[in-house]
Amino acid sequence: MGDTVMKLVPYKTSRQLISKFGGYNALHSAAYNEYSSTKNLTSDEFPYLRTRDRRGFIKSYGSITAFGALDGLYCVDGTGFYYKDVYKGAVTAGEKVVVNSGAEVLIFPDNVSYNTANGGYNSLDMTFTQSASATISVSKSDGTVYSGYTVSSSPPSEPSGGDMWIDTSGSFDVMKIFSEETNLWTSIPSTYIKISTDGIDDDISQYDGITISGCINNDINGDYIVQYVGINYIILYGLIRTEITQAEGLTIKRTIPSMDYATVYNNRVWGCSSENHEVYASKLGDPTNWNAYEGISTDSYAVTIASSGSFTGAITYGGYVMFFKENCIHRIFGNKPSNFEVNEIQYSGVKSGCSKSLAVVNGALYYLSVNGVMEYTGGYPEVISQKLGNTDMYSDATGCGFGDKYYLSMKDTSGTYKLFVFDTRKRLWHIEDNTRMKFATYYNDDMFFIDASDDLYSVKGETGTKEDLLEWECISGIYGTETPDGKYVGKIQMMIDINYGSVFPYEEESTFNLDIEYNSEGIWNNLMSLRSESLRSYNIPVPIRRCDHFRIKIYGKGDFMLYNMMLELFEGGDYAATSRRS
Repeated sequence: MGDTVMKLVPYKTSRQLISKFGGYNALHSAAYNEYSSTKNLTSDEFPYLRTRDRRGFIKSYGSITAFGALDGLYCVDGTGFYYKDVYKGAVTAGEKVVVNSGAEVLIFPDNVSYNTANGGYNSLDMTFTQSASATISVSKSDGTVYSGYTVSSSPPSEPSGGDMWIDTSGSFDVMKIFSEETNLWTSIPSTYIKISTDGIDDDISQYDGITISGCINNDINGDYIVQYVGINYIILYGLIRTEITQAEGLTIKRTIPSMDYATVYNNRVWGCSSENHEVYASKLGDPTNWNAYEGISTDSYAVTIASSGSFTGAITYGGYVMFFKENCIHRIFGNKPSNFEVNEIQYSGVKSGCSKSLAVVNGALYYLSVNGVMEYTGGYPEVISQKLGNTDMYSDATGCGFGDKYYLSMKDTSGTYKLFVFDTRKRLWHIEDNTRMKFATYYNDDMFFIDASDDLYSVKGETGTKEDLLEWECISGIYGTETPDGKYVGKIQMMIDINYGSVFPYEEESTFNLDIEYNSEGIWNNLMSLRSESLRSYNIPVPIRRCDHFRIKIYGKGDFMLYNMMLELFEGGDYAATSRRS
């Protein structure tokens, strides 16, 4: 029978100084200065690590379905639209598509607008229903009605100068006028239809694209461009054989297509429809007109998109409009309908349900795709979320740019939300907390967001009531994986400020704790606890224990900054097992 003798190889000592603190890294390959978990920390003082600014709670709402800013914050709360917290008009319940165009906030599918300059709250679309007797006549462009003309397939006999004749012999009718000088019938190049009835001019404007229905003469029903509007009448291009009088049933509409997403570019509103597989643009400078086609540069625009799948988002970026699907991006080039061109990129687009993740920060476009968080600067998007681990687990993303940072709220497969922050200049990720951002916007050198409880917060905290002192936490990656040898942690040195930025007397006592975990045992051993200490260095001895690997956790409450950290390690080499016979 033999005994096993353990022989310890002499120690080797090493010191690991961390003076630049990286961000969050969920991968096993995380560097010494990166962290497998962070809470309420920021890159603002990089290379140092400190707690983020405390947010400001502003107010609570009831049920927010739209939120943004245009010379002031606005929102849809329930069935009301509010601008600077003042009720401006009614909307239906449900989530909205909202864009800013000039001084106007446009709200779809309610198709209403609020003008921040003059306070007007108006409908973008229009429906006119006849309430009095209507007369439909052939007229001149100025509204003068033609009378006494002949309608036939052959010209009138013995005509006089100025006689009018509607020639019905061809595939379409033509109005002609007789000239005694030439003894010929000459075609009138443009003929008009005048529709007269009470109130028809109330909500119709010149050059509106309209649709007429319900006319007893079915030839009148269809799409038109209004050429002139007078008191109780409108003028359209067209020709009818005889004057019509109609008692009821005439309907005129100016419609807006149903849009899943919308954006604004070059004085047009752009939208897309998954149901119709189409992209639309309003008339130039006129978000009320989407069916104005006259063959001119200010026309509305529509095009069918052949790619499969539903649209997942839209934004204006880099001098063109972008419409996203999960597997592709459509970009529209050009400055007028005659040269608009749709370009398709077969690459990762916006993930379904994540249209609000689109945000521009420091000239780059960011969003969540099925392949991770993307950064796009032209050409092809690139994944920047490798350090977040498996991004397939995330959905329901909302993003916003503020300063150099991209704020991104995402839900994981367990239903838990996390608020990630990517510093676009320092290329660092942090997790702030479990806040869900339903909506977010930049305004007046601050970022504002609506959380899961429909509460409004400011990120800088200069507006509203500041949060209480923050609970923060930082867990390192696994130390010791670079060698299979056994090792000891001799001591840890840290330079910290537990009341960074606070003014004495402190509003509340801050705390700091340092724990260590050996060999992934799930047990955290406390090494030091402090309260309300100013900037200084600490030399923290660690109880002797040999381990294969370890992790460090620092956590506490209040304002805090870590300047540097040094780990002193002793490597003991392998244990050698020998047999000794008795």
